[in-house]
Amino acid sequence: MLDETATGPMLVAFKPGTSGEEALARIVTAGAKPLRQIWIPFVWAVTADEPGLSGRLAQAGALATFAELPFAPPPAGCQGYAKDELFALSP
Repeated sequence: MLDETATGPMLVAFKPGTSGEEALARIVTAGAKPLRQIWIPFVWAVTADEPGLSGRLAQAGALATFAELPFAPPPAGCQGYAKDELFALSP
């Protein structure tokens, strides 16, 4: 889970059963930009530039925030693929 001061791209989890419309409203209320709903219906990928996004999402009703995972399922299958930029070595 991310610290309440975290910002930038992240995954946000709401209570299971939260509708997409309710989750979207909570995301916008927290000042985040929704990127996409992932394959788990109550988890979204979001981002923002202002510090403290994780804390604002918690205040808006999120259960937890996490760093984005380095894989994503393809639209019609159950395999994942690695994002190259996450594994690039920096000097």
